[in-house]
Parts: sequence; structure tokens; C-alpha cells
Amino acid sequence: MISAENGVVGKLKQYTFNKNLIINHCLNHRLNLGAKDIWKNNSELFSFNNTIHCLCKYFTKSSKRLQILNEEEEAILEIHLKMIKPIDIRWLSMYSVIARIYDLYLAILSTLKIISEEDSCLIAEGLISRIKSIQFVSLLHTFRDIL
Repeated sequence: MISAENGVVGKLKQYTFNKNLIINHCLNHRLNLGAKDIWKNNSELFSFNNTIHCLCKYFTKSSKRLQILNEEEEAILEIHLKMIKPIDIRWLSMYSVIARIYDLYLAILSTLKIISEEDSCLIAEGLISRIKSIQFVSLLHTFRDIL
């Protein structure tokens, strides 16, 4: 949107003939871009981010897996919360996703164990080892505390 030629700012300068137009980048958008750069450039955060995306995709792509997760939520946590997908273009949506995974952690772990035992699913087994890692759990708690 800030592009000098085809963005909104460029078009405003072109049509208003005001070359001294002051441009302010949206602070929320700038913050989100900075957060994305940090996620990409730090190997631990990159791995954490990748695990979260894989976990959310694993559940949201299957109604059967979501049903098992819902049953485990109610049995273990006595609540029903919807799994949230991270959306890169939505400003700082990752923090809502992290908070939800934190809240559902035990139900997610139980669901993955059920699926890996019943279906011999290697993806579920891989996700179990990833979310049980000290690095993942530590970052999950750190970000939850920040929220």
C-alpha cells in the first residue's frame, strides 16, 4: 500500500500533485512485519513457529482428528475451545494461536497419542515428540507468560 507508484500513497501523490505528502506506515503492520522477521531469523523461534503451523494444519485438515480433539478437551479439560489457525497476514495472530495451544496442550497431546496408537500415524508421533520437547514447552510457557 505504500508503494511509490502503485500503492495508495503513490496514487495520492500522483492525483493530488502533493509531492510533500507525509507517509506514515501503520504501526500495527510494522510491528507484525518486525515480529515475522524475528520468527524467521532465529532458529529456535523458526522451529517453534513451524511446529505450531504443522500442529494447527494437522488438526484443521481433518474433521475426524478435530472430533477426537473435542472429545479429549471435554474429558480432560471439561471445556470446548476451537483450534485457531495462524494467519500470517493477520496482525499478530500467532499470539492467539499460542495461547490456545497452551490452553489445549494436554488435550492435544492426548489426541495425538490416541491417533498414533489407533492409526499408527507417523505424523502424529512426530508431532508428539516435537511438542514434548523442552524447547517447545519452554517457548510455549514463555509466550503465554508474555500474553
